[in-house]
Amino acid sequence: MRINNFIKILSAGLILFVVFHFTLGRTSPGQVDNLITFKYDKTEIKIGDVIVNAEIARSRDQRMQGLSGRTSLEENTGMLFIFEEDAMHGIWMKQMFIPIDIIWIDKDLLVVHTEENVSPDTYPEVFRPEIEARYVLEVPAGFVERVGVESLGKVEMM
Repeated sequence: MRINNFIKILSAGLILFVVFHFTLGRTSPGQVDNLITFKYDKTEIKIGDVIVNAEIARSRDQRMQGLSGRTSLEENTGMLFIFEEDAMHGIWMKQMFIPIDIIWIDKDLLVVHTEENVSPDTYPEVFRPEIEARYVLEVPAGFVERVGVESLGKVEMM
């Protein structure tokens, strides 16, 4: 009797392990609760005449999470990724559901590279700047063109 109960419990545990193992990391917009959520600090960034209200991703875990799992991003909002050093920081679209524009900014607050209308379908491609950057700003798709970011050169962090 004890052996039968042990086998049943072991079988149930094995089934649960297999189910969780093969579904881990597969997220749809209805399953955003499965993602780790962080409380982000906020800041304002002035680009031309436009103020972007941005959440700040400082830690490695916050940067890895980024905008993953979000199903919308309001106009003139975004996420600012802050890195400790200048580098060719790569951005990917893992578990993203919305297209975005990506803006790389150097330590002198100059825009050094942009990628426009980056689709979630591009994952696992990694996007990198042509010049080393210290910051990355993710904003709704269409922002770069609408604001004329590439011609502005410098941004202000408030």
